[in-house]
Amino acid sequence: MAIALSQRGQAALTDALYFLLIAGALSTWLLYSSATYGQVVKTQLNKQYWQEYTRSALETIVYSSTPRDPEIPLSEATEVDYLLAALKEDYADDLVLDETKAVLFNQVKTVMEPLRPNFDYAFYIYVLDREEYAAAMLHISETSGTGLTGKSLVLSCTPPNKVVLADFLSRVGHVAPSSSVIRLSQRQGSDQLRLPAQATLVIWTPTATSHADLNCQEFTA
Repeated sequence: MAIALSQRGQAALTDALYFLLIAGALSTWLLYSSATYGQVVKTQLNKQYWQEYTRSALETIVYSSTPRDPEIPLSEATEVDYLLAALKEDYADDLVLDETKAVLFNQVKTVMEPLRPNFDYAFYIYVLDREEYAAAMLHISETSGTGLTGKSLVLSCTPPNKVVLADFLSRVGHVAPSSSVIRLSQRQGSDQLRLPAQATLVIWTPTATSHADLNCQEFTA
């Protein structure tokens, strides 16, 4: 009888230990899952917030007012138009943004100025049918071994193709992009040939990433 009771006691103790082990494992898993879930939710909310920001910034850029004569300050201009309309007119002449590129880049810099110390960004217009970039600019923060130096560069770039730019963006880490389809045009005699294009704004946390393949030079205008 004593042996039977002893065996029952050992069995009960073993069951209790197994129960504690399972309960501990479940508690650890629940704590880990809760922490991970919270981090995932935070990441998704941040991503959604910055995508909304870039979407609003992109609309502000292309629909901002600009003087018809790019050499006249906006405050003194008697004729103004949307920047997008000026870009269309400029591009239609010779399929190059020569008169309005500086205006465009300066507008991007102005809109993105609040983020400048903490984020880098890229803005570009890609002409789909011609498979080329009508304009592309980068804001790159200088980094050192101890972090950001507080200095930055604005670059005007001519990426050779979409693959090269996509590769660069894949190496900068998490990005928040927004794109909008726009219409450029090409003059053919008295007609206007529509050219679909895509304007894109992308932001990311500054990283030391090479942009040598993007054919960039410093923009100073």
